[in-house]
Amino acid sequence: MPARRDIDPVDIPRVLPYILMLDVMEAPGFRYRLVGTTVVDGVGHDPTGREMADSFPADYGRALEALYEGVRVARVPGFGISTVDGARGPERLCTRLILPLASDGRTVDKIIATSIFDQRFIRYSLPDLSNRLDTHRTELILDTESSPPQMS
Repeated sequence: MPARRDIDPVDIPRVLPYILMLDVMEAPGFRYRLVGTTVVDGVGHDPTGREMADSFPADYGRALEALYEGVRVARVPGFGISTVDGARGPERLCTRLILPLASDGRTVDKIIATSIFDQRFIRYSLPDLSNRLDTHRTELILDTESSPPQMS
């Protein structure tokens, strides 16, 4: 499993506005270390330096923690999808790619993720999906069938 030191932001400048970096704390618990500008705009505030549970309304914060905890425990990438209330406009679809990082190659101690918000996606492409999702429910897809890659 890669470590934080394996990721050089210089290599991914166009992705940085969508990136989140989280420190893993006592299970379950996460603290936002870095939150990209597009993510800040999407959620309507900057949670950098704050714990995940304290950064959002209670139900939504717990749903997010469960999503990230699933990735931490399984030690595999995850993909999440949810709707987010529009703090700065109408409800939007949020898709997340969540990737575990481990300084020692085994124990997840950081998570890097992306969050992409798109209100148009709900309105024009997936009206049925948007009716089935709500702000307190998040779908997580984990590939637990394959074992985590071993770093040499």
